[in-house]
Amino acid sequence: MTSSFQKPIPWHLRFRTRLIIAIFPILAAVTAASLWIAESRFSAVYQHVFEAQFQSYIDSFEKSRAERFEAIGAKLDETSRHPSVIAHLKDGKAQPARPLLEPLLLELGRQRLSSESANQAQNRKNAPPFAQLIRTRSLPKSKTLPNLPQIDTNTAPRPTKDDSPPPTNPNPPLFFALLDASGRPLPETAYPNRSVTPDRTRQTKSFLNLGSRSLSDLLPHQEVGYKLVEVPGESRQQVREIFVTPVRASDDAFLGALVFGLPLPTLDERTLFQKTGRLEHGQILSGIWIDNQIISSTIPDEKKPDLSRLISETLEQGNQPSGDLTVTVDNRRYHVIYRVLNPDSPFERAAQINLYSLASVDAEIADLRLTAIKIGGLAMLISLGLIIIVSRTLSGPVSALTTATHQIASGNYAFRVPVQSRDELGLLSSAFNEMATDLALKERYRSVLSAVADPAVAQRLIHDSHDLGGVQKQVSVLFCDIRGFTSLSEQLPPHDVIELLNHHMTALTEVAYQYGGTVDKFVGDMIMILFGAPESSENDAQHAVRCALAMRQTRNQLNSQSQFPLEIGIGIATGSVVAGCMGSERRLNYTVLGHRVNLAARLCGIAAAGQILIDDTTQSRLPENAVTTPLPPARLKGIAEEVQAYSVTEMPA
Repeated sequence: MTSSFQKPIPWHLRFRTRLIIAIFPILAAVTAASLWIAESRFSAVYQHVFEAQFQSYIDSFEKSRAERFEAIGAKLDETSRHPSVIAHLKDGKAQPARPLLEPLLLELGRQRLSSESANQAQNRKNAPPFAQLIRTRSLPKSKTLPNLPQIDTNTAPRPTKDDSPPPTNPNPPLFFALLDASGRPLPETAYPNRSVTPDRTRQTKSFLNLGSRSLSDLLPHQEVGYKLVEVPGESRQQVREIFVTPVRASDDAFLGALVFGLPLPTLDERTLFQKTGRLEHGQILSGIWIDNQIISSTIPDEKKPDLSRLISETLEQGNQPSGDLTVTVDNRRYHVIYRVLNPDSPFERAAQINLYSLASVDAEIADLRLTAIKIGGLAMLISLGLIIIVSRTLSGPVSALTTATHQIASGNYAFRVPVQSRDELGLLSSAFNEMATDLALKERYRSVLSAVADPAVAQRLIHDSHDLGGVQKQVSVLFCDIRGFTSLSEQLPPHDVIELLNHHMTALTEVAYQYGGTVDKFVGDMIMILFGAPESSENDAQHAVRCALAMRQTRNQLNSQSQFPLEIGIGIATGSVVAGCMGSERRLNYTVLGHRVNLAARLCGIAAAGQILIDDTTQSRLPENAVTTPLPPARLKGIAEEVQAYSVTEMPA
């Protein structure tokens, strides 16, 4: 017999494999989540270092800008209301106003530049140490844009080590003009002071960019814009901060505007570059984006066009006054922070930008990932070892139980599973051993039942005793008796008599089982066999006759080898009988009752040694090739009518 538990279990269905499949994804997920959190925190701290430094300079710039706007704006507003300026704008002539405006604006420029230099020096002195700016904060969202060529900070101009403010120019390059109500500069014919940059009509119109709007619509109040101009006598460009102040008559009629510009005081990009250059992570590169160009002394010239294009695309897409983005450059990442200087101005926008490399943080993150992978791999190896140990503690008892089940199925009820623990597996092993003990006891009961009853009857009794109640059945009953056994038993010792009788009954019982018979009982030297009870077939009579012929042949073979030969007589009758378990409540016996049972016993009683007698019903159910001899009708004891019997000689297969 081959059971399912005898087949080898596929590797993917084994407990150990399932445990590994269940544990390893959890370990991998925990490792990945921990690595992601660590990278996020590390990137956030790293970015905060630069953002904090950048913000400190932005705050300084905003403070000086507010002070500058307040001072210059008030002075220009006062100048725009001067009667001479109003009169000259009404007349459409600017030249007579130059002697008044030029000295006034030149002094205003000197004062502003001197104040800016002092403020920048004070800001550098009061700036907190760079390490104090490190704080943990959430990582801002970054935007991935087209690759920017790698910026090599080694090629950028290096600032000097001197942190002192640059000397103030006694004659700063000014830019001023008077505009009429349509936005056209008033014509000038002479420039007595060469330090004052003459107005260029094309530049002014480009800066204003009126389009279909009027100048009065753009100037409800004073506005500030930024303009990129060429420095006279030098091959470089400069960013000018331009104040445009509306000029109105006493009746509030719009007459034009006073335009005044000075070089833009930046966020001291060289100082920022120098301070961050002392860090191991690298310098912060700064500049001004204006007119789709970048003006910077720290960003390499060959990288400015690409960076300018990137900033332009970002401002066009997002239209945000400030923000940050991350770009990939030659497999290295850079972080860009930008801030629009005039977000609400009607004029062209300008933006302060800062750029720093993420190569250091990427390298450290790569080291962090490698460390996490090593730790995760070590954890997985340790987990694998623990899984093997745990699975063995589980699969070992399970394998023992499987082996024990196979032994029990094979009939070895004495096999026991060793109980090695007090956990659930130990309880299961104990329960299995108890089950094996119960099965052994039940098997003993089965063996005893099979010994005292026919196996077919015993099997039916075990499964359903109610199925063996009294029923009417068509049965062929066979009686086989030993001739002269009483006198023989008186000559032999009791032990030899029992041994001879058991040997005889065993051989005939095997023959009965071969032909589907049910051994009903043994009565002394007689055996009673049923064909058709408890299970019926279509050829019960034929099976009974063939069994009788085989029993006679078997007895003849035994006689040829036995010291005490025995002769048997057999009687068979077929008909309706009552079959079922009969007896007391404590002791039952499956048997059959009826006229045909008595008839079979009487035929057996009159049968000579080696003779097989059958009734007419049995004879009628035999095949035509059966050789039978009718006997004269006879009266038998206990049977009122004469009985027609037949002697069976042969029945070919």
